[in-house]
Amino acid sequence: MLRAAVNDPRDLFAIPAGKFYLGDVGFANVLGFLVPYRGVRYHLKEHDGRTPTNEKELFNYHHSSL
Repeated sequence: MLRAAVNDPRDLFAIPAGKFYLGDVGFANVLGFLVPYRGVRYHLKEHDGRTPTNEKELFNYHHSSL
């Protein structure tokens, strides 16, 4: 459904320049959308005071806090 809305020139759905929509892992990682890495700690409660151990966990940590 999202792909159809983004690709249909008759639809008024537009992504503002320089902006992004946050999606969950069910969305495709396409231009204008930021989704978390699959299979990597994501939810803040999963971090439970532990520091992210790599770049993917760090990205997911910040993504989930938004």
